[in-house]
Amino acid sequence: SLVAIGQGFSQNAGTVISTGSNSTDPNDPMSPHKQGIWLYVENKMAPLPIAAMKEMKTSGFIGAVVNPLGRIKEKTVFIGPRSDLRTPANPTFYFYGYDDMRHWSLAKLDQKKDTRELTNSATGVTSASTTNGVRDKDLIQFHSEQISNNVYKVTLNSPLKPGQYCFVSQMTALAPFDFGVDR
Repeated sequence: SLVAIGQGFSQNAGTVISTGSNSTDPNDPMSPHKQGIWLYVENKMAPLPIAAMKEMKTSGFIGAVVNPLGRIKEKTVFIGPRSDLRTPANPTFYFYGYDDMRHWSLAKLDQKKDTRELTNSATGVTSASTTNGVRDKDLIQFHSEQISNNVYKVTLNSPLKPGQYCFVSQMTALAPFDFGVDR
């Protein structure tokens, strides 16, 4: 079942994005919605919360200095071991107010005792090689379909395993939107 607890976001904030539909049903994806990412499950819609970030963390610096093949990792650390928003394994999402889906990624977060982490980059000390964004092993594949101007429907290529996830934008300073899957 769908559970949305308002941590880290406001349902009243943001610009309302028109879809061109006359519908006023808040659970109709074709109705206008506030800008953001919305979950659509069991004919109900709920906004994804913006993940509450705790800190940026860098690790591996000393090891990379000693070993030229070593890597320095930068991670974003999120408050809490899990998101308040829980979804089924194969949810549908709607992105309202974004003009290009190529810059969005869905990532699996590393769940710790009191936090969740997203590895943002890994850089070698003796080379210019960088992997900005999300590690390949953390990426979740999805399909996006433009349904209206600045409105996209997003479906997953395969069901999610239990864990913590977030949508992140690679090209903007937008905060990640998080959710979790229990089974």
